Amino acid sequence: MEEKPVRVTCPSLPKGWLREIVLRKSGVSAGRSDVYYYSDSSGMGPTALGQTILPRRSQPNFSRDLNGAIPNSPVRQSTKSFSKQPVSYYPGRQAKKQKVEPIKTKIDKEKPKQLFWEKRIQGLTAVNAEDERKLDAFNLGKTFRVIGPGMDEKALVHALVTNIHTKSSIKGQSMSLVALEKHPEIWINVDQPPCAPFVITDADIKAQEERVSRQRQKLAEAI
Repeated sequence: MEEKPVRVTCPSLPKGWLREIVLRKSGVSAGRSDVYYYSDSSGMGPTALGQTILPRRSQPNFSRDLNGAIPNSPVRQSTKSFSKQPVSYYPGRQAKKQKVEPIKTKIDKEKPKQLFWEKRIQGLTAVNAEDERKLDAFNLGKTFRVIGPGMDEKALVHALVTNIHTKSSIKGQSMSLVALEKHPEIWINVDQPPCAPFVITDADIKAQEERVSRQRQKLAEAI
């Protein structure tokens, strides 16, 4: 005897909806049941298999032109050139112009000297323009002792004259003579003349002043 489907009321759905359970008789899934929902007014509803019936939403139509949905580009994205359009500038407040005065700095630092720079002017000698006679060299006496490779009294005189125009005191080389003779390129001080340390006393200054006075007197008598 064939079993008839059973229809029962569904309390979870609105009034008038019925639930029908139908057993599958053939196939791999034989013995399982399908659930159908019916309405008295609209006939058979969709198969829900235990789910409630929800209103179907309208599917979007992808066949229409997508370019029609793109709105017009705003002004800031347009290809119009703004460089030729006039622009008015209205400042909020008047800015006071401040005069920037250049910073006046006085550099007292002496220029760096090259190692053994005295050797470049070592062979220079003053010559009389009339008879082309070489003038006598300076006699430094026993106070100054020349040190350094290949240095002579003429190079020492040029170094002393150059150091007179600087603001640093002239004392000579402070390193020991043994170290200067062994490695002069390391221990020699280019800011000091190439001579041993010396001291000028008041007696030396007085003797030099007397010598200058005698030379001036001879010059006055010759004129």
